[in-house]
Amino acid sequence: MIIRKNIKVFLIVFLVILLVTIGVVYIYKNSQNNSMGSQVIIESVPKTIGDSPTEIIEPEDKSTTGALMQDTYENNKLTYVYKSRQKNGVEITYPEISGLNSDSIKNSINSQISDRIDRILDSNTFRTNSDDSAYVNATITSNFSDVLSVKIFVKFTDSFSKNYGVNFRLDNGNRIKIDDLFTSNAPKKNIITSSAYKSFIVNYYTEDGISNDFYTNIDSDIVNFLSEYNSGKVTEFSFTPQVIELYRDGKTVKIDMQQYHQYMTIYSKFDTNEDLYKDDYNNGKDIPVFVQRPECVYDLFEKPNSTCYIDVVLYDKNGQYDFSEGEMKIIREYRNSLYSRLNGIRETSNVYYSNYVSIERKIENNVEILVFEEEEKFAAVEDNFNDRIYNQILVEQRDVNADNTSESKIYVLDDDMIASASMERKFDIQTGNEIVERQEGEDNQDSENGNGSNNSTENTNQVTNSTSNEVNNSGNSVENTQGNSVNNSGGDIDARVTF
Repeated sequence: MIIRKNIKVFLIVFLVILLVTIGVVYIYKNSQNNSMGSQVIIESVPKTIGDSPTEIIEPEDKSTTGALMQDTYENNKLTYVYKSRQKNGVEITYPEISGLNSDSIKNSINSQISDRIDRILDSNTFRTNSDDSAYVNATITSNFSDVLSVKIFVKFTDSFSKNYGVNFRLDNGNRIKIDDLFTSNAPKKNIITSSAYKSFIVNYYTEDGISNDFYTNIDSDIVNFLSEYNSGKVTEFSFTPQVIELYRDGKTVKIDMQQYHQYMTIYSKFDTNEDLYKDDYNNGKDIPVFVQRPECVYDLFEKPNSTCYIDVVLYDKNGQYDFSEGEMKIIREYRNSLYSRLNGIRETSNVYYSNYVSIERKIENNVEILVFEEEEKFAAVEDNFNDRIYNQILVEQRDVNADNTSESKIYVLDDDMIASASMERKFDIQTGNEIVERQEGEDNQDSENGNGSNNSTENTNQVTNSTSNEVNNSGNSVENTQGNSVNNSGGDIDARVTF
């Protein structure tokens, strides 16, 4: 086939134009890619670079990050005492916090708690609906992750009471709002509707079952509460590590946080990782989320390794928590000593150790004293620690209906898995010195030389150290030889358990 000359020229020109166009497009695309690449680098300055050089991870947005079941939390290094006062003849019990580095924030929080109570008592609602039986009891329900929650129970009459709440960030003393507890994408209305149904149905239970009023009123109860929430009238609330309580007109809606864990932000949202506290001590760390720790003066919970848990608290046996500064000094020194004694336990594995120490005021021989009673328990196995021990305890710890008295949840295990011992120590409140009870026939010279106190310390150290030293991780046996003596009896304790 013969191609004419003009066609040849056309094809050559077309081919040249095509090649030039392709080249221009190629160069343009490369220039755009480089430009975009530079743009990404500039924008990624505040971002976090992952393991891969090309991977860019956005900074965590705590408003959209819920809690995972394997997460843990830490208690605040904050102390408080409960005090009493009166206003217009009404008895008030309220907490007063201490331990923050910022005195201004501490004073602000304490003032806000007190002012909130005063405004309740000065309100027309209280004045017109209360009688001589009225009182106020404010308690701290949460003290973790740099937040504080205070529940205020107000009894108006024998047949009517209401709950209120004040909640704070500890980094600045500002109030926390209800929406701060949830992720920004949480279906809050659905959560509140479902929780309201579960909360309100309890009011319709009778000895014969659910009353007929339930079927008539439950829908309107829920609709009315949700309407109040939507209009911004539900502003009173408090929370624990397990439950959020919303209050409105004497009604309480309880939200089980564990059920909606992926929408709960309170464990991390205000956790600043800043040095907010004066004291530097373990007041409960490595605590699994949705576990309610008992009310106490100090919490020494920790997880030294993957199969070792230390569950230790010091609590007021009478539940008053109104210790004087002199008493608190004794308690702090006891806490420090006890914390050191746990070093041996920290080196073990496959063991759950608990020691719930009660503190009680007493008068003996006309001397005011503090009495510390230790209830030491532990369980250990050779293997399958989580299945055989810890998971059983964790289920009980996370049960919102479980008894939250000052007792270790180790009791859920079979008795033959638990070794235990007890010990008592006494301290003179005025002098701060330990009172050592001498046994008949002992050399009085030791007491005169001050050796008695040292002997007592050695014995108490041996109680805990012997526990850790004689935990046999091979699983064949666990021997717990507890101390040479117990102060209140002087008898030997030899607790042994075999797995």
